[in-house]
Amino acid sequence: MSQQDYQLLNVEHSTKIQCLNYRLLGFRLSERKSRRDIVHAVVDKVTQVMSERNSLDEYLKVVDAYVDIVLQNQMDNHLNTILGGISKRAYNKVVTEDELASLQSILVKLLTHFKVVEDVFTLNHFLEILDIMYGSSRSIVNMHILNMATRNGSISDPTSIQLLFEISQNLHDDGDFLNTKDDDNQPARLISHFVHMVDYGTEMERHLAFLVECRGAFSSLNELKETLVHSSNCLAIKALKDAKKHLSFVKSCIAFSEVTLPSISAWVKQLYLYLETAEVALLCGLVSHSDGLIDSAINCLLSLDLMDGSRTSIDVEGILSAIQKLCSHLVMVPATLSQSKLPYHADHGEIPGNDLLFFGDSSYLRELVSFAEYVLQNLVDTVQQEPSQAARGSMALEACNCIASSFMLSNEISQVCSKLIETARLCLSASDKYLQSTITLLDINLLTPMVSPSIT
Repeated sequence: MSQQDYQLLNVEHSTKIQCLNYRLLGFRLSERKSRRDIVHAVVDKVTQVMSERNSLDEYLKVVDAYVDIVLQNQMDNHLNTILGGISKRAYNKVVTEDELASLQSILVKLLTHFKVVEDVFTLNHFLEILDIMYGSSRSIVNMHILNMATRNGSISDPTSIQLLFEISQNLHDDGDFLNTKDDDNQPARLISHFVHMVDYGTEMERHLAFLVECRGAFSSLNELKETLVHSSNCLAIKALKDAKKHLSFVKSCIAFSEVTLPSISAWVKQLYLYLETAEVALLCGLVSHSDGLIDSAINCLLSLDLMDGSRTSIDVEGILSAIQKLCSHLVMVPATLSQSKLPYHADHGEIPGNDLLFFGDSSYLRELVSFAEYVLQNLVDTVQQEPSQAARGSMALEACNCIASSFMLSNEISQVCSKLIETARLCLSASDKYLQSTITLLDINLLTPMVSPSIT
């Protein structure tokens, strides 16, 4: 310690100037490496003098400068003294903005130093000090706690889960802070991540009760609702693998998801989650629940304005992917349109596929024909309504190739393909390679030639 530092420690001044000197000395010691005995002597002296000061603001400003030193030198007794001193001076007191800033600085230093959030929670007076904070300073500390708690794997300690839930509630209830829009809506993301990381192990009923409590406490967070549905579905699958779990618990998980899903405002995500939950329900043998969820997914899809010009390419790709996922799921659902042998089944012995239940039934064949006619007509109409000539020609060729590979030969199919080829001819050059290869394919597979001798 330099002579100047020694003077800062020992020269008598007014209380305010002395506090400023102690604060400056603390920051200087933090910036350079000093002998351990000197550091201990300085901290002993400062904590002894400050213990006689009753002003919370002065006490905080001084000890804030020494927290890093105390932590780096593992001076646990002094850390307990500092936290106890803060708690004593803040008792039954309304903390000012300046004092909040100092408290925020001190608690963030503690959270930065420790690796495990449980170690911070067990510090004497830490939770008492946290409770006296409010506003943005409290929210910033809460975010540091949640970030620390969710970076080291699952959270399974019931006491820690309850404390983190209360911290999340406090962060959620700070409307001004929660509604501040940053790039990734960090408060909502941290709360959602915390809920995702909770794991009650074999106590699955307790975990589901926790999800119900979260749904009520954080009803304004859309991102969290998505996490809740994912977590509930995971619980259902986990219970399915546990032979001791009764079917009623699985039904409770699916029912929780069914109740939560309608409140998700992002329609594409809602659509995906309906399909995910339908798959889980089918896998668990709850066919009626799966049917209802599929109906909800289709209604969600119908409510989308697919012609909305404001949609990005990512939105459109997401919707297309969801439709593909829906069709893939329908293959496994009992009572779908007839097929002699399904390419895959639900991995559940009590759920026979459509190929075992309905194949060969004439009513299903008639329904399939009727539905196919409807789809073909809509496909042709959509192609004809495309405003871009080049795109209309390409769409017509895509439709032809799809129809030729999906339907049996018939005069009706030939007529549909002829109409689409004629559209493509009007929109594209006769030398277009895609047009030529499509015509060749159709001439081979269909009954009516697609070209006249003059074109060939």
